[in-house]
Order: sequence, then structure tokens, then C-alpha cells
Amino acid sequence: MTIHTSRPALGRAIAVFVGLFSALLAGCSLGNSAGVIQRDPNQVFVYPNTVFDRVFPASKTELGLSLDPAFAGEIYSQTVIDMTQVQLVTFDQNLNIVPDAASSWEVSPDGLTWTFHLRPNLLWADGQQMTSADFKLAMDHDLDPNLCKTPGPLLVSCQGQIQSGYLSYIKGANEYLNQIPDKTTGKPPTSISGIDASDPQKLIFHLTQPISFFLGQLATTASVPIESKWFIGQKYGYNYILHFADPNNPVSQSGPFIIQKWFNRDNPSDTKPQDFNEIDFVPNPHWWGKPVNLKEVKMPLVADPHEVYVDYQTDTPGMHVDYTKVIPADYTFAANLPDFHAAPWLAIDFFAMNYVDPPFDNVQVRRAFALALNKQSLVDSIFQGAISPTNHIIPYGIPGYNPNLVMPDNSITLTGDPQKAQTLIAGVANQCLQDYHDWCPYIIGDQSGKLESITSVSPGGANCPNYKVYVSSSGKTTQRPIIVYGASDQDARKKMAGGAAQEWASVLCLNVSDSNASPSTQETGSQILNDVYTYAGQGKATKEPVWTVGYAADYIDPQDYTTNQFGPNTLNNATNFGVANTADGDLSNQKAIQSLMAKADVMPYTTPQQKQLRIQAYQNIEQQLVNDVAWIPYDQQQSLYRLRPYVMNFTMPPSGILSDADWPDVYIAAHG
Repeated sequence: MTIHTSRPALGRAIAVFVGLFSALLAGCSLGNSAGVIQRDPNQVFVYPNTVFDRVFPASKTELGLSLDPAFAGEIYSQTVIDMTQVQLVTFDQNLNIVPDAASSWEVSPDGLTWTFHLRPNLLWADGQQMTSADFKLAMDHDLDPNLCKTPGPLLVSCQGQIQSGYLSYIKGANEYLNQIPDKTTGKPPTSISGIDASDPQKLIFHLTQPISFFLGQLATTASVPIESKWFIGQKYGYNYILHFADPNNPVSQSGPFIIQKWFNRDNPSDTKPQDFNEIDFVPNPHWWGKPVNLKEVKMPLVADPHEVYVDYQTDTPGMHVDYTKVIPADYTFAANLPDFHAAPWLAIDFFAMNYVDPPFDNVQVRRAFALALNKQSLVDSIFQGAISPTNHIIPYGIPGYNPNLVMPDNSITLTGDPQKAQTLIAGVANQCLQDYHDWCPYIIGDQSGKLESITSVSPGGANCPNYKVYVSSSGKTTQRPIIVYGASDQDARKKMAGGAAQEWASVLCLNVSDSNASPSTQETGSQILNDVYTYAGQGKATKEPVWTVGYAADYIDPQDYTTNQFGPNTLNNATNFGVANTADGDLSNQKAIQSLMAKADVMPYTTPQQKQLRIQAYQNIEQQLVNDVAWIPYDQQQSLYRLRPYVMNFTMPPSGILSDADWPDVYIAAHG
């Protein structure tokens, strides 16, 4: 899942704080009689959802909270979906895959046929029986070729159709998505042929390859069902999720909660969906699982985490919240409080570079950028010691995490190596004097200028590598600018982009600047994501040659961080790895790495020895990705949050999302 803001998780060197809180907090006590925690009669949990401030985008340049699984590509939308929907399977707190809507399953000896048996008591929120057809319908919807052609407030771009990656191994999925005509009939398919829902209580998948991670892929929004009677032929077209805004149709919800209403909490008389900024949930009367303790969950949608944090601290009337993320600037203070919690999070923040865009179509330039970055200093200054930096693409906590991973120079440095970085960039500069490639204007400048030894580039320093650049008649460098994009509306990413740009300019003496330094280049997180992922894997240049973003695990498998990010047909491949015909001849190496991914994806996984060999294969792939600088990872975070001590049984799992199976256990203790 692509993440839109800094996402706390667990890095190798990060201490994991255990969120223990006492029964007493200043001015607040929990009711306790003979060791039994008394419960608050209201059972209302105010649980803000930060980063989005509205359900629907106000324009096509924004991303709003999406409740359509086909467009829910980030954790904030998935949080709501997991409250209101079931999946075939899910993850427990220890990242084990456990039954959800499916009570059991089996796989054929060749690994190509998976059969899931549905629970007999599955009902929709309106009391209708849930069947296998509802799951098949949802997957057909996820890959519907018309989905990105129909205008509407949820359709920002086709990059929202994220489920194609999770469902791509099902027979007929590619043919249906791309409308490839049948060889016999000559007609394109009308659904995914490899899903058999003929038995209402049984769902059978026929795969193209025997993959071990298929079960993990179904433990995502890819296996969320859609209620057939409310989708087929209903008035909302492909934007089926709009019926949630209709108070007369609280349907197509299957989880422990249903949406009671969504509204504009600042102006309740405003009924425009694009202005809705709060969702209120109540228990689903037809929920099949454990009884739900909470009577209501209020979810304000607030774009600024700082605003929520202040509301939590002040707790003034009308602004009460029971949960808040801890902002980096307050980490040192908050870490000593009894309501502070730190949980592992399987998320990597990184810089990405489009391989199509010069100068990043040169692997030596990418390596110079990787070695010039002092991750330790930048992460410490921005996150105030709350997290630690990393060089890893596969995060700690995922099977396949490699403690022996090294940087492209065979070191384990987290502070960078300016001298090696300068040597690399000087080598590229000297090569440009012999053979002028498309990356050369960014390294030595415009050939029409005067060739002089470089001493500094604003805002560079005095310790520049020993190479020459072309300068103008006034003595200024003619090097083309390289702009580092960091979301203008996300504080940590904004600071990271600015700090990295300054380091790269100073160490490499290139004309590197921060996108937020000028109003003309500022972009929000939504704008950056929309630009770079719209043409992912298509070998096209984008406005942003280098940008910072993050990725959190969709399923607990090293394939999620390798093939799913850098494979030839994945929507996550915004860097165009293995796609761009780079002039330095590195494309053949990238293709070779993708070939290793394809082999690892279908390796046997039954015996312990086979599992170990499979893990080693992905570790080898990750090392080669790091050598090629497919990403420049800079941190793996933790989930740092504060929670009222009377909110019981709420623990953030490493996935960052409380599953539908965990929500019923949450309750509010009596407090005063």
C-alpha cells in the first residue's frame, strides 16, 4: 500500500516500547471493583483518522478517503474498510493469517487451485445472506476495465485500481482487465474466468502459477465482497460506494460496524459529500462474529496530525479525541507518559527516482545519491530520535529481512560516504567530457558555456569533488536543476526532501533544490502520487525526477517488497525499474533481476528447507535492488501514539490496521 504521510514502523535498531499504562492518570480513574473493570455506559470511542480531511476529493487533483476497495490504496481508507467489511482471511496481532469470512480452505497439490469454504452465518447489514457470488462480483469490480473510464468524485486516475496486482495470478484476470478477446469466440471476457462461485458457500480460485503468497494477498481489501443486489443495476454506476452517503441505504456492509452517517461536523447543514469530514459508526446488527462492545465510534477526518495532537492534549469541549499520533517534536516528552504506546510498523519511507529521467537513468548517479545521504543525521533531526534509519527495502518483521544487507559500496553505513559519492559523480563528469549523454547537462552543464573546475554550487559547500563544469559568462554553473519533491502538506516529508536536497547539493556539487523552496514547484502528497503512479511501469518521464514517499506492507511476504514493487507489470513500479531503456546499458541488469523475481515467486514452499531457499532468493533480489538503487530507503518507523487509559483492548498491530476480528474486543472502561 502506498502511504501518504510518515508511517511509523519498526527498524532494526529501534527499541520497541511496550505500551503499558497505569490505572490512574491525572484527573482520570478507571472504575474497578474486586479486580473487575467497570464499563462506561456510553461506550463511545472518538478515533480520528488523519491525513485526509474529507471523504470525497474536492477536485481531481486531490485524493479523498475511499471506501471502494478498488481505490483504497492506503492505510487510512483501509482502516474504515476493515471496520465495515469482512475479508476471506485476515491477519491477527502476530501477523498470522487466520479465518475471517472463510472458515477454512485447502490448496491442491500442484498449488494451482485454492478452495475457500464460507461461514454459513454470513449476513449483510440488511440481513441478506452473503454468498460466494458477492466475493466474485467484488473482484470483477476491482478489475473492471470501465472503472477508470467513468467520471466521478472517486476517480482521480487509473492508479487507484490497485487490486490488479493482488488478483493478477488468477486465471483470466489479465484478459478481463485488458479486455483481451477470447481466441474461440473473439469476444472479450465479461468477468474473471478463474473464479468459480457456482456453490454459494464455496469460492474456488484457479491460478496461473503456484504462488505461496496468494493467501496473504487475499488478506487485503482485494477479498472484500460487494452485496450483489445493491450493485447490479443500481443508480450510482461504477461509483457504487456513493450509496453509503444515502441514509436510506445502509447496505453492502459486512463488518462489525456500519456507517451510521457521514457529515460536515463544522457545518451540519452542508450536505455536499465532498465537504463531509466525519464518519460515525454503530454496531452491525447482523455481524456474525464476537459481540461488539462499543456503541459508537466517531471518526473525525483531519488532515493535520498536529491539530489532533493538540486536541488530545487540551481536551477542550467539542474537540475531544481518545487517540492521537505522537508528532515527532513531542516524542521525547510523550515517551515518558503512561498513555504513550509504540508499536512495530511494517513500513518503509524512501526516495524514489524515475529511471527514465536524466540524470537518474545512470546507475552511477543513483549510487552517488545513495552514498551522499546521511540518513542518520536527517532522520534524527526530523524525528527527534523517535525512529532509526534503515538501508532496507524489506522491513524488519517481514520473513526475508536480511541483517547482512550492504550498501552499493559493500558497507553498512547509515551516515553516508561523501568521498565515495564524490568519486562516483566525478567519474560520471569525466565520462561526459568524452561522451555527452542525456544526463550530462545535469552533471557538467551546458556545453555552450565555459569549462571550469567546480568549487561550489548554491546551496553547496566548499568541499566539491574534483571535476569540471560549464559555466555562463557570469561564472554561474549551467548545470540543469534537479528538484527533489516532498509533499508540501506533510511536514516530515517536506523536511526530508529539503534536508536531502541540501546534502546532495553540498556533497555532490550538483544543482539540487527542494520543491518547496518555490511556489511554482510545490506539490501536495496527492499531486505527487497522482503524477508518479499514473504512468508507473510505462517507461515515461514525469514532472518529478526524484520524490519521497512510503510503502507499508499489504501482505506479510518478501514478495510484497520485491516483485510487487519492481516487477514489470505492477502498478507500484513508479521508478520504471526494468522498463526504461537507460542509456548506460543497465536495463539488461534490471531485466535479470526481474527474472530472479519471477523464479522466486513460484519456488516450492512446503518443507522448511524449501521455505529457507525461497527466503534466501528474495534476500539476494533485495541486495541487487539496493546495488541498483531501485529505492533509497531512509527509515522504517514505529507507530507512536497516545491512547486514553480507559480505552481497553486497543493495540495497533504491525500491519497498522485493526482487523474486523479485533474490533469487537475494544471497549471503554468507566472513568471520571
